[in-house]
Formats: sequence, structure tokens, C-alpha cells
Amino acid sequence: LAIAPSRFCAATVARNCPVDRVTVLPLGSPISSPLHKADRALGGPARVLHFTSDQAWPSRKGTETLLKAWAKRRPGPEAVLTVHGPSSLRKDALYMIADLGIDETVTYEPSGRHGTSDEELALLYEQADLIVAPSRSEGFGMMMLASLVAGVPLLTTCNTGHAEFLSLRPGAWLPIPTPNDGPLSFETGFAPIVDADTLAEMLSLALTPFARD
Repeated sequence: LAIAPSRFCAATVARNCPVDRVTVLPLGSPISSPLHKADRALGGPARVLHFTSDQAWPSRKGTETLLKAWAKRRPGPEAVLTVHGPSSLRKDALYMIADLGIDETVTYEPSGRHGTSDEELALLYEQADLIVAPSRSEGFGMMMLASLVAGVPLLTTCNTGHAEFLSLRPGAWLPIPTPNDGPLSFETGFAPIVDADTLAEMLSLALTPFARD
């Protein structure tokens, strides 16, 4: 017996594991009303937050594609990006940030050795003006759900596990088109491809204050 957090995840398990039955337990669904809606500061730089929980580079969360897209739109002081992830990815991320010449507007904040506490995560969401999650593969998408519950605008792909609850909140998130598939690093099978140019265009739209509001 296997328990999966989404129908997408259950289908993946069924294709790759010799189990007799897969039961879907949809975590956090249906979405509750927002627990917190922070006032977004006007006039200051937009605070963009990206979470990555992978332990290998390139990540399934689309971190490297996001950095390339951020470099393409060359944001000035009107926006700053914080990448929050494990220490194991920090070196690769910082090298890429430096190579792309975006170190003045992008920082990498490593999580603690045992992860990040609920209190710290809540504060990160509270301070964010926009969550960007260009993920290629999600069994469920806890960070996407947390964005919606926290009332923070979300820019994400509309594929894999999190598509099952994103549709319950039209207007609360902006989709990143992913029309093409390709190999997924360190895994078998294919996953949607996030194009850096397309992501850069969507970032420009999402960073427009009236659109984000």
C-alpha cells in the first residue's frame, strides 16, 4: 500500500513501483481562507522569494532557470530576489549569481542544518511581495499552497501535483507556460521545461505593482 499527496504523484508511483494499490490523501485540500494577508509596502523594492529544497544542481525547483530569467530582465533597485534553500546548493547558486552579474539584487539564504522552523517560514512568507516557483516536478507543492494560504501573490508552473489545488484559487496566482517536455536531472522520465525567456516575461508582468496587487 502506498499513500500519495496528489493524483499526479499516485500515477507516478503506480508507473514505477510494484505496489498493489495507491491511495491519494490530498493534503491541505480544499484550501482554507487566507490565514494572513500582509500589507504590501508601496514605494520600496518588491521582495521576491524563491524556495528550493533539492539537494542537487540543477534543481527540479527551477532555481537555475529563475536566476537566468532574473538576469535577462536586469531588474534595478525596484526588485530584490532571495533564494532560500539548503546549504548544499549555496556554492553552485552563488557561482551562478556572480557569473550572471546579478549579485546586487539576488541573495542566497541557506536553511538551517535541520531545516527551517515553521515560525521562520511564516516570517519569510509574511515579508514577501511575490513567491516565484518555476518548478518542473512536484508531488504535491507545499510551498505553492503555503503562498496561497498566506495571501502572497504566486508565479508558478501549472503542471504536476500542485495543479490539483491551484485551480481552486483562480486569480491568486500567475501561470508560467510550459508547453514542452524534456529529461529531468537525476531521474527517469520527462518533465515540463521552463524556458528562461518566457519566465523573464512573466516576471516582468508579476513585478508590476498593480498586477501583483
